[in-house]
Amino acid sequence: MSVIVRCSIADNNKYQQYMTIKQGHHRPAFWWTRIRPHFGIREMTRIVTFDSSCHYDWKAPRTKSVNPYGGNTELSDYDHWNKLFGWSDFFGKNSIRVGWRPHYDNSEGQAFVPEYMVNPKVWLGAYLKEDGKRTTHPPEMSLGYWNYGEELDITIEHITKSKSGPGVLFIIYGEHDNTSVFFKYTGKIECGWLMHPYFGGFPTAPHDMELNIQ
Repeated sequence: MSVIVRCSIADNNKYQQYMTIKQGHHRPAFWWTRIRPHFGIREMTRIVTFDSSCHYDWKAPRTKSVNPYGGNTELSDYDHWNKLFGWSDFFGKNSIRVGWRPHYDNSEGQAFVPEYMVNPKVWLGAYLKEDGKRTTHPPEMSLGYWNYGEELDITIEHITKSKSGPGVLFIIYGEHDNTSVFFKYTGKIECGWLMHPYFGGFPTAPHDMELNIQ
């Protein structure tokens, strides 16, 4: 455990979870047993490996999905960002998380192979919510493309004071590459909930997906 700023602690990363999000679900089984509060967290590190089962066609046809926040069943597609890990305040107005979605590149026009299976990667991005407003994910929020089966050392650091102003620093070390990206962020999170994997948006997982988080 290390002190990042006064009255703030770092998550001590003392667990390992092999998680499966079953087809038709948003979260792994028994997800409620992982609910934990935090009181001033400023840094979190996780070692994450995405199994190839996490890949899917995000351009697939629209399907009927139940809005998990209530309301009517909606037509939705898979063009959304899933959530990996991070933390929030108790009311959900402010949150800091890593988001992910599949990526594939068929710019070379390979034939006889489904488009979404050409050069499959995991696309990571900053997923921030500030004063109730969710940050979108244009390319400038990208944290890069990574291989399935690759062990990723991912750190999120909430920096409240710096020359660039308050913000969030994302650091990722992969097996063959690394990246470090800073985004300005003024949301205030003094205490709240630790956040865990969630598939969606509104759509549920199209098939079983496995990932390992340490």
